[in-house]
Amino acid sequence: QDRVDRQYSTAFLSLDDEASKALNIPLAEGRWFSSADESSGLGAAVLNRRIADTMFPNQNPIGKVIAKYGAKEGKKIQSMYKIVGV
Repeated sequence: QDRVDRQYSTAFLSLDDEASKALNIPLAEGRWFSSADESSGLGAAVLNRRIADTMFPNQNPIGKVIAKYGAKEGKKIQSMYKIVGV
């Protein structure tokens, strides 16, 4: 995969597999979270259509990896997520 360094500002909501099932929102492609995602070493991400089209125009975002940057207790942190659904 090609690495593309672009930054986007968006809201980020954390859910577990039970919460995602309870939402009962159909996905356009891919899947919701599963407990197996926890063992992959990467987090799992489900993007809405607008951000998926913005970040990956004319591409299938499923399987791509995105990074989330933030700070915790004054230290910069980076978390990596594999896109599993849109």
